[in-house]
Amino acid sequence: MFGWIVVVIILVAEITLLAILLLPMPLFLLNAIISMMNKLQKPLWLILLVLTALLASSWFDMEKTNATLEKDQNANSATSLGADVMLHNKKWRAERNFYLVAYTWTLMAILLRAHSVLAKSVKLESDLNQMVAIHGQTSRPANSTVTTDLPAGPTPTTGTQTAQVGISERKKVK
Repeated sequence: MFGWIVVVIILVAEITLLAILLLPMPLFLLNAIISMMNKLQKPLWLILLVLTALLASSWFDMEKTNATLEKDQNANSATSLGADVMLHNKKWRAERNFYLVAYTWTLMAILLRAHSVLAKSVKLESDLNQMVAIHGQTSRPANSTVTTDLPAGPTPTTGTQTAQVGISERKKVK
C-alpha cells in the first residue's frame, strides 16, 4: 500500500516538473532548472530502474490474479458472492497498480528525454549568444544569397516526362 502512494507522489512530481520544463521562460531561469535536473540525473535513472522492477512485479501480479479469476470461473464452483466480489476487487487493484506504474514509467522516460533536448537547446542558444557577442551580427547581410542544387519547383508535366525534366533541370542548375 505504501509503495503505491510513493508511485503516485512520483507521478505527480513528474507531471509538475514536465509542465515547468515546457513553459516558456527566460534563458537564465531555464539554465537554473536544467542545472538542478543535471544534479538529479542519477537519482532519476535509479527511480526509472525501480519503476521498471515495479512494472514487472505488477504485471506478474495482474497475470496471477487473472489466472486465478479464470480458474475460479472455469471450475464453476459454487462460491459465495462475497468471494467473487473480493476476487474482482483484487483484479481491479492489480490492473490499477499496473497502469499506474506504466504511466509513471512512461512519463519518467519522457521527462528524461525532454531534459536532454532542453539542455541541448539551452547550450545551442547560449553558443549563439556568444557568437553574436563576438561577431556583432544578428542576421544575414542583405546582399547574401542562398544557393541550392535543387530545381526551382515542380513542372506541369506528367508521366515519364516528369523524371526526364527533373534530371535536365538539375543539370542546368549545376
